Amino acid sequence: MLLDEKQQEIELSFVERIYQTFINVRKRLISLSVLFKENEKVYCNDSDSDEEMFMGPFPSDKEEIEKCLIDVDRILEHLASTKDLQEQFPSFPLCKDGWTIRRFVDVANFDPTKRRKTVLNWIKLQTLTACEDAQKNKYSLRRNSYSTRQTIEKELLFDHEHVNGINFLSISSVPTATITTTDEITLSPTNNVYDLNLLDLPNEILIHIFSYLTPCELVPQCALICRKFYTIILDHLWTKLELRNLISVYDVACLLQSVPLLKSLTFVEWNELSPITWCIWLHSMNAQIRSIRFQSTTLNPICVALLVELLPNFDTIIFDYQNKAFDKFDLLLTLLADKSSLKRITASYQLGISNFGILQLVTKLPILIELNLLYVEAINDETVRILCEKHKDHLQILKIDGAQLTDKSLIYIGKCKLLKALMIEFCSGMNGEYFSVIGDLSQLEELCLSKLTLIPLQAYESIFFDHFFPHMSVLKLGECQCINDACVELIVKACPNLKDLTLAWSPDITDIGFETICIGCKKLTKLSVLGCFRIVGTCLNDVPDKYLKYIKHLNFEQCNHTSDELLTDLYKRKNDLFIINYYGTCVETDEN
Repeated sequence: MLLDEKQQEIELSFVERIYQTFINVRKRLISLSVLFKENEKVYCNDSDSDEEMFMGPFPSDKEEIEKCLIDVDRILEHLASTKDLQEQFPSFPLCKDGWTIRRFVDVANFDPTKRRKTVLNWIKLQTLTACEDAQKNKYSLRRNSYSTRQTIEKELLFDHEHVNGINFLSISSVPTATITTTDEITLSPTNNVYDLNLLDLPNEILIHIFSYLTPCELVPQCALICRKFYTIILDHLWTKLELRNLISVYDVACLLQSVPLLKSLTFVEWNELSPITWCIWLHSMNAQIRSIRFQSTTLNPICVALLVELLPNFDTIIFDYQNKAFDKFDLLLTLLADKSSLKRITASYQLGISNFGILQLVTKLPILIELNLLYVEAINDETVRILCEKHKDHLQILKIDGAQLTDKSLIYIGKCKLLKALMIEFCSGMNGEYFSVIGDLSQLEELCLSKLTLIPLQAYESIFFDHFFPHMSVLKLGECQCINDACVELIVKACPNLKDLTLAWSPDITDIGFETICIGCKKLTKLSVLGCFRIVGTCLNDVPDKYLKYIKHLNFEQCNHTSDELLTDLYKRKNDLFIINYYGTCVETDEN
């Protein structure tokens, strides 16, 4: 009887939490509706200019909010009736995903320590799929030989080369070494057997050892050995997870409870999920999660309102290009504007973004470090002015569409002295008048400008003459028709540490400029001279022996003076090199 009472208490508690969450979501949507009504504009397609059509909010946004409110009211009605009838109907479905009171209890009672093998099978399935996709994208499984020199931190931080929170680079075994701690523990092989059992090592050392292994090695081979290894791997190493549509929505909720230190989560290919499912998943997550990413995952305002409501500390959100995109993205940006912890947002290629939604975001967020809004034509000079004046002391990464921008926007961008990456696509409205401002951004590591057909030679020279970019590793200038050999020399002198260089459709660059690049850019791994048809490429005969020793990718598409024989000979000397010829195809030898 006591057990039944306890179970009933769990049921009531869980349902009440879900119910209260949707009450709060409803309040957010009502506030959103009021805001959009107050700023609603009346559009007349015959008279409005292109610029006015990007101002927003759009009439269809209000209709979408009303639709979401109806959906939330329906959910609240179901949950309210469930609280009264849960004893009679514990298996009554509450939404299209099949959630019931009994399912709620199963999730609430799930104990990962008692179902270790089940949890590991879930993670193994997700991990193997992620590894397979990474291999398809030509990730190299090179062994991480330098990892032994890294200091063991109390909290391990992983970079973009890590899949599901574990170092994707790997070595086949732990190197013979003396590992010094406060107890001076020494490992030395005697007859191929270590004197000390791994189980005797401190957790910090085991974490360091496990960081050498790939996820595919950790899950099936290490985590099942003993409870200690299982706990270390899931509680200390598993900070990043790609969650794919490979297990049921109920198992996902249980899995999310099993990785308590999860910091970064990517949802891949989850479509048409019920808001109740999103709510339960978010309740199951680590509240300290910092980064959320959506790939091919359908979203709506209810989902984003749940994110804002339930995850108090996330500072990064990424919306990747979606095959079936939500076309009223202004609503999502405006909801995210209420998330004071948010510092990094990527919403490139999204539909239904107006100047109104962008301004809500940049004016309300206290700190914005990264903003990616490529292929969003609503951005204009005034938007950039407000953005840079508010966030000039914090902004480090800015990637935007330049279709509505003039050179005036560069004056505002020039105030952001901490910028490390600047990308402006389609600079068709610029004439190069204020390009010299870019030269003062000495912290730049990445500069990408495209559609530079109207930019004169003097504008490029003003960026690189008498300026120095010690950290610049990526420089991409698309359709830079006026750049010549002398300007190339300025670029090489100003950016000595380039690793990725693109100079596209520059007919005035000859072999003189190309040789300057080969001699001066000693760290280049990637070089594209697309459409630079005067380049012959004679100095390629000395690659890699003399020049470009680290080069991995060369693009000579539409370079009709660069012979196929020259490129084929280069490939024979360095067959790990990816070379694109005049026709846009990969160079291969007859043996291949």
